[in-house]
Amino acid sequence: MNNTLFPDTPEHPPYQPGSETSHEAADRIKSITAKMKYNVMVTYASFGKDGATREEVAHAGGYQGSTVRPRTIELLRMGALEPTGEKRPTRSGNPAQLLRATTQGRAMLELTAGQGWSQNGE
Repeated sequence: MNNTLFPDTPEHPPYQPGSETSHEAADRIKSITAKMKYNVMVTYASFGKDGATREEVAHAGGYQGSTVRPRTIELLRMGALEPTGEKRPTRSGNPAQLLRATTQGRAMLELTAGQGWSQNGE
């Protein structure tokens, strides 16, 4: 499903050059990146103003890190997410940046919800 607020990735999703399986996986997700981006955004927004790490979003949403990381970069570039300026340790103890939904990001979710999108795809 494509949507002007959470558009599919315009270019081919990134993949590991020289890896046939990586390229095939990127081909498979191209048509669903908008929905993945929306789901990741909903999960970030659910953490409120304190924000969350990428790892926390992956865990809370039941996503793989390889799903959350590229969608997070896209959402940052769109202005839908912003760093809080704080860090929290990951499960391995390394510091990780906290990100939160911006006012623009929350507005995008509200407008998209009005178009009938939901996180579970219904």
